[in-house]
Amino acid sequence: MKIISKRNLVVISIIGIILTGTIGYFKFPLKADQVIIQLDNIDKIHFGFYKEESIMIYEVELDEPEEIKKILGNFNYSKYTRIPGYKNIANDGRYLSMVVFYGEDFKNQILEINDQGYLVVERNTYKLTENQSLIFDELYQLLVADHKPIH
Repeated sequence: MKIISKRNLVVISIIGIILTGTIGYFKFPLKADQVIIQLDNIDKIHFGFYKEESIMIYEVELDEPEEIKKILGNFNYSKYTRIPGYKNIANDGRYLSMVVFYGEDFKNQILEINDQGYLVVERNTYKLTENQSLIFDELYQLLVADHKPIH
């Protein structure tokens, strides 16, 4: 019976730790405030695009705290798992895109969501773990149904 050398045991242990960490990184669900920077401190939302069969352009600026809270509160109805790499979600069903602004110098980040349960924050892709249809449909009602496209 061959005994594993100390060096091989260390290598196997390191590989095991790296694999466990990597799997945990992508499978451990995150809360909305861990995915969207400054979720509770958003000052303004600019809603720009909705796509179903074709892209419709909107110019909707929202800066009332109650409106912002109502829209962004929807993201708290789910948790999110990371997806490796960037995924273009604009062509996978219905799609919404908005820019949120926060902080004194109006830093911003782009939020994209589709009805297939994917969320892209800047270039990081996440999968909603629950309530995908509920969240997308509510955002649709708040951002699209009550506004007319400019193009």
